[in-house]
Amino acid sequence: MPIDTLKVSAFRCFKEADFQFTPGINILAGVNGVGKTSVLEAVHFLSTGKSFRTHQAKHLIKSDEIAFSVFASITQKDARYQIGSQLTKSFKKTLKLNQTKIKKQTELATLLPVLSIDPSSYLFCDNSPQFRRTFLDWMVFHVKHNYIITWSQVLRCQKHINQLLKTKQVHELPVWISQYISLSQILNNERLKVFEHFKVAFSDLLELLAPNLGPCEVIYYSGWSPDSSLETVMSNDWDKNLQYGQLRHGIHKMDLLIKSNGVHVKTIFSRGQKKILALICYLSCLKVMDAHSEHKSVFCLDDFDAELDSNNASYFYEYLNSLPNQILISTVEASRYKDKEAEVFHVKH
Repeated sequence: MPIDTLKVSAFRCFKEADFQFTPGINILAGVNGVGKTSVLEAVHFLSTGKSFRTHQAKHLIKSDEIAFSVFASITQKDARYQIGSQLTKSFKKTLKLNQTKIKKQTELATLLPVLSIDPSSYLFCDNSPQFRRTFLDWMVFHVKHNYIITWSQVLRCQKHINQLLKTKQVHELPVWISQYISLSQILNNERLKVFEHFKVAFSDLLELLAPNLGPCEVIYYSGWSPDSSLETVMSNDWDKNLQYGQLRHGIHKMDLLIKSNGVHVKTIFSRGQKKILALICYLSCLKVMDAHSEHKSVFCLDDFDAELDSNNASYFYEYLNSLPNQILISTVEASRYKDKEAEVFHVKH
């Protein structure tokens, strides 16, 4: 669902600013430090309620201000929506849909699905397993919105089990572990279903966009040995779980592994090659999200053309240009897009 108008107030370096976007590709150009990334961050925050640059939302509030707000007007066919988010320094958040307060961030995430690539995303292969879990969970949520309920239940159950392990309250553990196994199997099945769609998209886009990378495969690791059931693994882990005061295996250890000829690409691929793989992963995610949603995602790419040679950047751009999504790209090299079909905005303080 494309954004027609974005307005920000006291957000990062902006006191007041508004942007009028086109449904296609929008280029945010300017020198470093003028706020290009902050525009993408505002769009991302409006959908997810989080920043892709900091875990402390208070840093999003402009200096000497007490709150920031982000507002967007979006259009889907003949329907028009106004959505907004405000956050104060005391961490009071207010969400609005068509001037009415709403309670759940998921309502905005469903109405305005956003997928963002920032510089840390390009380190997809080198990043932590938690980073890739978050990536997959965001994709699964957009395929099946009720997924977040099971996900929350598993996390609460796991947290309680770890507390019991730390305090050695052994008598309560069997009941909680049984519940954890049951919920984890449901969660794992949901992740696996979406992963199968992702795997197909990854393979197709790898062949289309990066055939010279050679054979690569993405592998799903559930968080425990594929040769054993979670129940067996939990039983075998009993003593060590008590020793370390936390679960050693489980849904919280899930990961996506990318290998080439059986070797992890993070150990053999160059930085540029891994950036290409990261782009393919996110484009695959976009494909899966859009296939299972009535709303096309907004795709944000921060510093897209950095570290990509002109041929690769042009090749990926042509693919982006073929997509039905609204796309926001930040760059310091506006000249790269002078002959492209795109709306160019020169961002200034």
